[in-house]
Amino acid sequence: MPENTKRTNLSVRAWVLVALALPWLAIAGSIAKAHVEAASGVLHTFEIGGFDPRDPLRGHYLRYRLLVGDDPAITACAEDPGCRVCLVRDGGRSHARVLVPGERCRQPIAADVLRGGRRYLLSETLARPAERLLADAAREGRATADLRLLPDGELRAEGIRVDGEPIEEAAERLRLTGS
Repeated sequence: MPENTKRTNLSVRAWVLVALALPWLAIAGSIAKAHVEAASGVLHTFEIGGFDPRDPLRGHYLRYRLLVGDDPAITACAEDPGCRVCLVRDGGRSHARVLVPGERCRQPIAADVLRGGRRYLLSETLARPAERLLADAAREGRATADLRLLPDGELRAEGIRVDGEPIEEAAERLRLTGS
């Protein structure tokens, strides 16, 4: 085989390998970027209220509402698209405070991000015990949601806790013991 043909075959093989590896590298890069962004956000813990059992037609989601503070200005602020709030950690819990002009906040977010219901995905085997746990815990102020405030202003659910214990662990114990 001529030397020129061998070089051409090696060159073609190298390009084929690069073409095959490129999509995998792109996927790995996007996964790494998502993990870095998620880890760079600030973790906030909010009390949960307004718990609704999961909707069986939409999967095994627990639906809940964040209790962000008792300031009526926050509700009014959420109606105004330009209104911003600051999330403040006080002890083990977080609450929202409406920003006034000139006030400093590490990462102000749109108030409407806090509005409405949220969903948390659970496995099918844990859904029923988790519902039973949250029904009482939310009513008694013992249920919290951990949310990470990402650099883009999005709040991403990290977990739900009952009496400080992850809902998955508490629901599994309830499922196994029946009490």
